[in-house]
Amino acid sequence: MIFRVALLFAWKAAAHDSCPTKALSLVQTKKEVSKMHTLEGEGLLSKTGDLAVVATRSSKAWVDNLFVQHSSRSAQLQDAHEKATNSLQATREKEMNLLAKSQTTPAPNLTAHHENSSAHYREKLLDANATQCRECGNAEEALVAATMAALTAHTAAQTAAAFLKQALLNYATAQSQYDAAAARANAAEQPIAANEAIKAAACASIVTHAGPIVKVVYSAGTGAKHHNTGLIDVKPGVSYTVSFEILRNDLQSSSEYVSDVIVDGQSLGMCNPDGGDYDCTFFRCPFTGKVVTPKTSQIAVNIKLVRHSYDCDCDTTTWDCSAEGRVPGRTPMTAVGRFTLTPIQA
Repeated sequence: MIFRVALLFAWKAAAHDSCPTKALSLVQTKKEVSKMHTLEGEGLLSKTGDLAVVATRSSKAWVDNLFVQHSSRSAQLQDAHEKATNSLQATREKEMNLLAKSQTTPAPNLTAHHENSSAHYREKLLDANATQCRECGNAEEALVAATMAALTAHTAAQTAAAFLKQALLNYATAQSQYDAAAARANAAEQPIAANEAIKAAACASIVTHAGPIVKVVYSAGTGAKHHNTGLIDVKPGVSYTVSFEILRNDLQSSSEYVSDVIVDGQSLGMCNPDGGDYDCTFFRCPFTGKVVTPKTSQIAVNIKLVRHSYDCDCDTTTWDCSAEGRVPGRTPMTAVGRFTLTPIQA
């Protein structure tokens, strides 16, 4: 009977010296961490651990939400880490107490047989509890490390969210500045069309008072033609007086002459120049009072020649001409006429 009482007291003492913090540290702390992984009531994280995006990714509200989420999670992890650390410390202290008690001798005043049995049983309980406390402590150490790693990561994410918020604010400012500048640029372009119309009208009036238009119409080569045609650029609606010069190029005989000059459909008449066949200089035909008012930007001209041939070579840049074969590099000509259109002042 005494042996059983002693055994009961030994069992209670061993049970009392076991790891009472085990249930609190491992179960409760893991429960807290598991709770942080869901947090469905707070709407911070989904069950998969992904951040719950409650606003557009590019909005300030979304960035603020990120900051709040990581800040709240960091606070929860800090609390869980402190609990796990405290629990680990208590477990290690309890383990040291159990190990120390396992080294003590049994209480006196019992028979040797009962003392040995009680001490042996108590030592077994203490050793078992010490082992469990060691395993519990190892698990708690892993939990402490995990919570610290998560806390560090969320703190870094919180800092990054703060930088992201500032970057978003900077972007919003830059976007606003660009929008304002673009609006000013668009507004600045509005008067362009009106200014172009004003410019066109002003320039049109200037062109009306421009200087004479000089155009040389010619037929190059050695084969003479009756019709020698060309085009002259003019200003529609502007009236011009017309004068005409013909090159003395095999037109010495009275049978060699200009039978007619047509300008914009109007006949200027016949012209029979003086001089010799090889003069190769210009003769001003006596056309007076000849006026044309073009309706288009170009007018057609036609120099009609009779019984002429090739007797002159000309420089088509300066219109200096010489008898055929006299000056190397010049172009053979059978007909050359120079028109001068002088605008009439309004």
